[in-house]
Amino acid sequence: METLQRALPAYLKKGFDFVIRVEGKIFLNGKDNPCHNDIFEDLKRKKRENPRLYERLHEAMTRVYNCEEPEDVLRDRSIVTTLA
Repeated sequence: METLQRALPAYLKKGFDFVIRVEGKIFLNGKDNPCHNDIFEDLKRKKRENPRLYERLHEAMTRVYNCEEPEDVLRDRSIVTTLA
């Protein structure tokens, strides 16, 4: 398990690169980790509620997807300030 600064632990699991766990939240699957649809719906809601903030989040996720270290993305004050 790796814990990133200001982030939740990333648990490695066979068959997956990582598992997202949300402390204190139980999803419809009865677990503390959301299914893909839970994540997609949450992202759609975020985009609807605050398009500007969603764009910053999307930028951060894209940078991590493109192999930039999450810690480096979090150090970018323009993203952290907007997402905080």
